[in-house]
Amino acid sequence: MPLFHDFFVAPKYLKGDPSETAKAKLNGPETRPIQMNLEERMAYRRDMLFNIVRASLTQFQVDPHDYHFKIVRIDRRGHCFVVMMDMLSAFMQSQHGKHAHLSSIANYLTQNAMDRYGLVVSGVYWRIDEGMHSSDYEALAESPSSDAGLLESDRTDAVAKRSLSRC
Repeated sequence: MPLFHDFFVAPKYLKGDPSETAKAKLNGPETRPIQMNLEERMAYRRDMLFNIVRASLTQFQVDPHDYHFKIVRIDRRGHCFVVMMDMLSAFMQSQHGKHAHLSSIANYLTQNAMDRYGLVVSGVYWRIDEGMHSSDYEALAESPSSDAGLLESDRTDAVAKRSLSRC
């Protein structure tokens, strides 16, 4: 028996052998698609929306140190969201902080989320954050323990309930 015989012989399932072991190799667990559960899908959609918000603000040339945002899910399945933007007061006093410019950013963000991923953004809320400076936002972004997407205040719950009717 030649030494390298097994290296040059095609497997049975490639030769057309319909045996059960050959079919099992073709339909093995590595060829089946893996489905995500609901929690994984919701986290994936939320992550996609984070990327949409960052890309939209970059498109409008907003410096990443000028804002901090939170995303709040307002439905059970994670298809409808509210985006809450905390902006530095210096940004809001500049030309980019005018109402028309903020409105165009919000419209672009909403349309982009719907077109790219089918996510509904029912509202984009802007707030001037006087207490934090640009260096505070940099420290927040670098800390691994901070979760920018979770809000547990009563104000957030009220905004979410009010926006729920829009989904």
